[in-house]
Amino acid sequence: MSAITFPEMMNDSPFGSTTRTKLFWDSDSNASPAKHLTFTDEDDDFQLKPISPKAYPTCAMESRLNKGHSAKQFVRKTDEGKDLIGDGSRNHTLPLETGKHTDLKCISSKTAAAVLRGDYDTEVDSVTIVDCRYPYEFNGGHIEGAINIYRQKELRDFMKEHRYKKDHTRNIVIFHCEFSSKRGPNLLRYMRNQDREMNKENYPNLFFPEVYLLSGGYKDFFTQHHEFCYPDSYTTMLDEQHRSELSHFRSESKKGKKGSRTQTKLFWDSDSNASPAKHLTFTDEDDDFQLKPISSKAYPTCAMESRLNKGHSAKQFVRKTDEGKDLIGDGSRNHTLPLETGKHTDLKCISSKTAAAVLRGDYDTEVDSVTIVDCRYPYEFNGGHIEGAINIYRQKELRDFMKDHRYKKDHTRNIVIFHCEFSSKRGPNLLRYMRNQDREMNKENYPNLFFPEVYLLSGGYKDFFTQHHEFCYPDSYTTMLDEQHRSELSHFRSESKKGKKGSRTQTKLFWDSDSNASPAKHLTFTDEDDDFQLKPISSKAYPTCAMESRLNKGHSAKQFVRKTDEGKDLIGDGSRNHTLPLETGKHTDLKCISSKTAAAVLRGDYDTEVDSVTIVDCRYPYEFNGGHIEGAINIYRQKELRDFMKDHRYKKDHTRNIVIFHCEFSSKRGPNLLRYMRNQDREMNKENYPNLFFPEVYLLSGGYKDFFTQHHEFCYPDSYTTMLDEQHRSELSHFRSESKKGKKGSRTQTKLFWDSDSNASPAKHLTFTDEDDDFQLKPISSKAYPTCAMESRLNKGHSAKQFVRKTDEGKDLIGDGSRNHTLPLETGKHTDLKCISSKTAAAVLRGDYDTEVDSVTIVDCRYPYEFNGGHIEGAINIYRQKELRDFMKDHRYKKDHTRNIVIFHCEFSSKRGPNLLRYMRNQDREMNKENYPNLFFPEVYLLSGGYKDFFTQHHEFCYPDSYTTMLDEQHRSELSHFRSESKKGQKGSRTQSRLHLRL
Repeated sequence: MSAITFPEMMNDSPFGSTTRTKLFWDSDSNASPAKHLTFTDEDDDFQLKPISPKAYPTCAMESRLNKGHSAKQFVRKTDEGKDLIGDGSRNHTLPLETGKHTDLKCISSKTAAAVLRGDYDTEVDSVTIVDCRYPYEFNGGHIEGAINIYRQKELRDFMKEHRYKKDHTRNIVIFHCEFSSKRGPNLLRYMRNQDREMNKENYPNLFFPEVYLLSGGYKDFFTQHHEFCYPDSYTTMLDEQHRSELSHFRSESKKGKKGSRTQTKLFWDSDSNASPAKHLTFTDEDDDFQLKPISSKAYPTCAMESRLNKGHSAKQFVRKTDEGKDLIGDGSRNHTLPLETGKHTDLKCISSKTAAAVLRGDYDTEVDSVTIVDCRYPYEFNGGHIEGAINIYRQKELRDFMKDHRYKKDHTRNIVIFHCEFSSKRGPNLLRYMRNQDREMNKENYPNLFFPEVYLLSGGYKDFFTQHHEFCYPDSYTTMLDEQHRSELSHFRSESKKGKKGSRTQTKLFWDSDSNASPAKHLTFTDEDDDFQLKPISSKAYPTCAMESRLNKGHSAKQFVRKTDEGKDLIGDGSRNHTLPLETGKHTDLKCISSKTAAAVLRGDYDTEVDSVTIVDCRYPYEFNGGHIEGAINIYRQKELRDFMKDHRYKKDHTRNIVIFHCEFSSKRGPNLLRYMRNQDREMNKENYPNLFFPEVYLLSGGYKDFFTQHHEFCYPDSYTTMLDEQHRSELSHFRSESKKGKKGSRTQTKLFWDSDSNASPAKHLTFTDEDDDFQLKPISSKAYPTCAMESRLNKGHSAKQFVRKTDEGKDLIGDGSRNHTLPLETGKHTDLKCISSKTAAAVLRGDYDTEVDSVTIVDCRYPYEFNGGHIEGAINIYRQKELRDFMKDHRYKKDHTRNIVIFHCEFSSKRGPNLLRYMRNQDREMNKENYPNLFFPEVYLLSGGYKDFFTQHHEFCYPDSYTTMLDEQHRSELSHFRSESKKGQKGSRTQSRLHLRL
């Protein structure tokens, strides 16, 4: 009988006694079921229990256990010995370091140099350095004595020839690539997997048990120890001189993976619909192949199989298209021009230098014709373009070009080069569109293409003009965002979207306000003509408005639609252009002006053009009072904005009344209120579209901060108070809550309450508005929520609305809503928790809050070795949920007028402390579910920055006066142990089952 284990299942008993389960398999007979080994932490007894024989493969571990090995000892050794080599027989010879690949054993360049220097000759019998870079990198400089392996097939061959025997010799292997980021780690992992497979009958033996990854790779080693490199140089993977080799070796590195690979390529028979599609299957080792029928419904038919029958080698064709990354689109030949790696990895890119060489005639003997497609807008093209280029910026024009210029399948080389300003979006998109259309046009003749050789010009016109302006006419460069062409930009952006997928039909919605019986209509026309028609649509779909009647009063429908559709610089009612110069901001849906423009308005530079200016400061009152733009009004709530709009709505006349919004940075509050004004304005004018009471509104870019920095002379008082100012923290909380009141008119609030008196009495909910104190309890389904005692509490004299408002708005209230927090809060990364600073915690320990606080409990959630290495005086150490539950049972505070606070922290208060704090609150809610909102621990805090920050600032309150980190090298085994311990006993006494697979 023989058996093996490496998956593991652990069952935690409620008393800390852990039942461990290791899986073993019986290889003697299929009739004999697999078994697993179970024992506890307290004894060495174990038993083999039968499990399904289908679950795992067989191996020979059980026989090893029967040869005198202690099962428990073996399991413990491999489970806890993080520093053991792969077969668990001994510790690693070389000192390890922590790297980004946490599953691998990493060594530093300094250690590798020490090995080469001979410092470990008495401990190491042989060293093999495997350089996983491509051959041109290896030849351009490598560590002396290294071997070059960059493919899995070569690594398998190496393993077969050099497998080390299981003896007392120490043979180590060190992997690396350029940065030891991908290629080296991947091949190292592949070696270990293959080694496990080769030794599956003799687990945990390995032929190569001690393997390392060289951190930082060759680059880091060469920088520090180039004296061990030959030649004394360093060739990067992306070296310009080896671009073609990079493409080749990347493809080569993918060959031969997982032994003999089976490739499948799909082919279709175009001769008959009755003949199903087939696919071709062959291996890497031979040229045999077979065509197997597959479902005829799966793919459309094409003429490929017939091509294969005309003398083509199927395997040769598949290999050619599969590996030839440098082939043109139809796979007939390599690209004529040298390629470069660009951001668009799916496209073939050329440099400006190559494009200039083409124009200079350097490729005239190889290229028959060149077409340069400039995808910029016409004003950019006219402002300077590559000589001979054609201007195509819409899909419709590209389709027309393709129909007129499709090249025949012959031996000529006709190339097309696309570009836009930066070759970032417009050029690449049109190039992809051409290829997709070309495939569609040739779907019956795959892989033929009319335009098989197309390139993208890297860096676009900007880069080309900078380097080779002598090939540009006129010798100039107009940017897409040129200020003089802003209106054209808007127009051509719109135009570029026309004609996609044929002639586009535009539909604009209009409503008839004359009669409810008259259904709403919509206007439909095409891009090519001015004809339009009004078609009836459902009268229920939209409210009525007076637009159709306006169209009937002599307006050209298409002219009006086009005007509002293209005129991005028009004010909200489309009646005129904006008065003030606009700038591009992060809020692309809003019209933004600069601080310089706002100052010019205040200085009077626009007095002849503007009739009135209203500046709306959307900051909180304490910010406004601490400094604002002269003449500004302070509005930070929607309700106040609605009142302003009712009182100041401008008439539809020829006056120019502008409104400028801002907040501190014009990032959120200002933009949101500006959008709210526009939405309300549309609603107020829904019967008179597109009229607006406030058609010209702007956002001040950069907000008050930017304006004050540049033009403080227009501010009163001449100062700037930030939203997060420490002196106004309580006001911040208050006004944040206030700013949410009164949204969407009179708001209806609904809070859920439950009746605990009877299951027959359904749960109810409370509904009231912001304007009054009336409320009513309405029945809802008794199945929706569990019962609780809240309604009865409301009946004992509590004001329902007062209670709901208090908990709804009082962000600074403790968990049961009974009072404000005692300690000053600060904003931390855990927004759901109440955080205090190290300064506040020290003040508590110093006794500054003794008159306000009755008791303080500090819960240190770090692991015991961290706690013993230094902690806050008087803290208790709790790092598991089970211990926290016990603490809560023993120390639950009564509901009285005492103030008992609990402060949680871990090393950084990043994960362990916050998680246990949340767990306490959830358990507390559960324990008080019949007495909501009461809590046993209503006032709990998180110490921001954790013990590290506290120790740095106030080590005098720490005992011992020291700080041990969680990742301290001297406690690595304890870290593993306590991490496992911390997961025990979660959610009551939980049984854990986990499968662990080990390398």
